[in-house]
Amino acid sequence: MKLNLSSKLIGSFSIVLLLMVVVGLVGTYTSQTIRDRLDNIIEQDVKPANILGDVARRAGLIRANSLLHLFTRSIDNMNRYESEVADWIDKINSDLNTLENTFEDQATLDKLAEFRTAWETYLRIWREQVVLLSRANRDEEVFTLARKSGAGGMAAREAMYKLDELHDVNVAAANHRLKLANQDSKKSQYILSAVILLAIILGLAFGIKQSSLVAGAVNTVSKAAQRMATGDLDQRVVIKTGDEIESMADSFNTMAGNMKKMVEELQQEITERERAEEELKKHREHLEELVKERTAELITANKQLQGEITERMQAEEELIKYREHLEELVEQRTNELQIANKELEAFAYSVSHDLRAPLRHIYGFSELLGKRISNALDEKSLKQLHNITEAAKQMGKLIDDLLAFSRIGRAEMNKTGFDFGQIIKKVKEQIEPEIKGREVIWEIGQFPKVHGDPSLLQQVLVNLVSNAVKFTSKRKEARIEIGSQSKEQEYIFYVRDNGVGFDMKYKEKLFKVFQRLHTKDEFEGTGIGLANVQRIIHRHGGRTWAEGILGEGATFYFSLPKNNRRNYE
Repeated sequence: MKLNLSSKLIGSFSIVLLLMVVVGLVGTYTSQTIRDRLDNIIEQDVKPANILGDVARRAGLIRANSLLHLFTRSIDNMNRYESEVADWIDKINSDLNTLENTFEDQATLDKLAEFRTAWETYLRIWREQVVLLSRANRDEEVFTLARKSGAGGMAAREAMYKLDELHDVNVAAANHRLKLANQDSKKSQYILSAVILLAIILGLAFGIKQSSLVAGAVNTVSKAAQRMATGDLDQRVVIKTGDEIESMADSFNTMAGNMKKMVEELQQEITERERAEEELKKHREHLEELVKERTAELITANKQLQGEITERMQAEEELIKYREHLEELVEQRTNELQIANKELEAFAYSVSHDLRAPLRHIYGFSELLGKRISNALDEKSLKQLHNITEAAKQMGKLIDDLLAFSRIGRAEMNKTGFDFGQIIKKVKEQIEPEIKGREVIWEIGQFPKVHGDPSLLQQVLVNLVSNAVKFTSKRKEARIEIGSQSKEQEYIFYVRDNGVGFDMKYKEKLFKVFQRLHTKDEFEGTGIGLANVQRIIHRHGGRTWAEGILGEGATFYFSLPKNNRRNYE
């Protein structure tokens, strides 16, 4: 059965992979074996050594407490020392039981038994003699017993000596096991190295064989391709490998035959193209003649076109003159408006000066009369006197509004970029004293950053919000909403109330001077506030409008351009 190149390569890789798996398994087994041996040594030798260290430390503490017991005269201290010694003895016994279950070597177990015997001898002397003599304050006998040459001292030294022997035997056993484990580890490493080397040799040998087979076939195809590149199109390759290289050789032979046929066809096409180029040359010469004739016709048409162009230039000159004339008229009209504004302001100041003096007299005398002769007047007369005072105040406000209206038209604007929401808080604080204890529900939205005169725009909001408060004065639940919307070219701001509203047929009159839709006493005003609003917004390049439903409320809108960077007049 023939195998393709992919199958051969997969087989080669599979063999190499199998060798790697074998090496990995051997290495894993070897490492695990070494690890198990080390764990066994740690369990049998290193851990017992640590336990022996704990036993030696606790035996030393017991010896120290026994000596402290001799020198104390306090029964409480004696009880504490005896309690601590008892705890350490229990721990030492537990450790010795653990060692007895851990040791396997008989020599080590014998040394452990010798230590236990010596240690029990010392503890018996401690319990039966030292403790009793010390509690009876028989110091001389206790010191004799505890000295190195005494029974207690000798028993302690014997126990510690046996403990040292046990420790030495355990260390010797551990060293012997470690030496054996080291020898086994080296043997395992030698075996593993041999397996790895054998796997490398087998893999290289198999790879070289497969590479030589593939390289030989590819080299044959390569040489044939090089000869064909020099112009020998009769090259053919015969390869019988039964894989993709054989298919590549067959494709090469087919390509060589097709290329030879294509070259022959190309040579024939070149001959036909040379003949066609000769025909094209003749046609080009004929076309050049036609072009010359067309050029003469275009020259004539061009002269005619220039006479059209001349008329258009004359029309553009007339348009420029008209635009210049229009700009002169605009400038003249602007100057006239500025002069009119100055005259209006001068007139307003003059009128205000002429009116304020008599108004002050009227207001002052009416208040004075109210204070001096109020007891002598009936209710109707007092009301009339009050109406005189209020009328004087209203006329004063009218004069102030007229002056403000005249100033807005020509006052210098101090435009800057600012957050529109900053002036909302100021307006609300300014308006709230006018509410006079009524409950008003405020709904205030989010506002963008705009470019304009903050003080003038604050005046706009004061006028609109004041109207909203005034026209909801009789409502049980007054609701005032201040918000904004973002459009493509402008921001739209609005003040909405649930007051008396208005009929939409009067919407064109709302922003005109002295136009008042409500004449009731509770809604009295000068009729100039909305005109001031419109004038300020127009100077900012915006627009004003309103919507209302009679008896349900009204909404007043104004807009500000998003790109408001120039001074609108």
